Amino acid sequence: MDRELAYCINKVGCKGLIMRPNVKTIDCIKILSKIAPEINDSKGELNIQLLPTLKHVILTPGDDDNGNGTSNVRAPIGMHLYSDLVRKGANSRQEKRCERQAQMDSDTPAAIFYTSGTTGQPKAATVTNFNLFLFFFFSD
Repeated sequence: MDRELAYCINKVGCKGLIMRPNVKTIDCIKILSKIAPEINDSKGELNIQLLPTLKHVILTPGDDDNGNGTSNVRAPIGMHLYSDLVRKGANSRQEKRCERQAQMDSDTPAAIFYTSGTTGQPKAATVTNFNLFLFFFFSD
């Protein structure tokens, strides 16, 4: 699993990874730490030998989330907690957020999802900002 993860991150030149600490019994932090041991010692932007473009890892709540957006999992020093980033951005001015939002191109890739690679190397499916808008707009 770690080999496929490194392949996917390097294939697209991923700068940021948003992930859960665990999915059921899979320890995602352990898998990432196996290919990026430097993550346990890094502060600020990451500098990982096997993943040279990866600069930030953001942890969202995992399967052991206690209901308030936090988890009992301790994040390595080189990872950010999503809840902390939201809290830090809560004091940002609305005008500043609107300016940044207006600068976004709807065709810019927002996320890249990979297949499991059961018949070869994993393959990517790109989701744009517009795709996400459609998903959230029409999901009700």
